[in-house]
Amino acid sequence: MSTKETRHKIFQDTLSSLSISQGGVAKWMYQVDTKTTRKYISRKNTGEVTATPSDIALVQALLLLQNAGYDLKSVEYSDDGKLIKVNRQSIG
Repeated sequence: MSTKETRHKIFQDTLSSLSISQGGVAKWMYQVDTKTTRKYISRKNTGEVTATPSDIALVQALLLLQNAGYDLKSVEYSDDGKLIKVNRQSIG
C-alpha cells in the first residue's frame, strides 16, 4: 500500500509530465474545468489534500493516453456524464 507521501510525489511527478494544465486535469477528473475544480487539483498537487489511489490511477492513465498520441484537451462528455470523445493528436 502506498503512503500519503509516496502518492503525493507520484501525483506531482505525473502532473508535471502531462501536456495539459491543472484545469485540463480537472476536466478529466470532475468533467468540468471551473475555479473550484482547478483548486481541488492544485490542493492535491501541493499536498494540502492527500491524493487518493484513484487520483493516481487517473493521472497515470492520462499520461498513458498522452504517450499513445491522444489530445487530452479534446475530451468531451455527454449531458449525462459519459465520455464521448477524445481525439488523437494531429501530426504536422
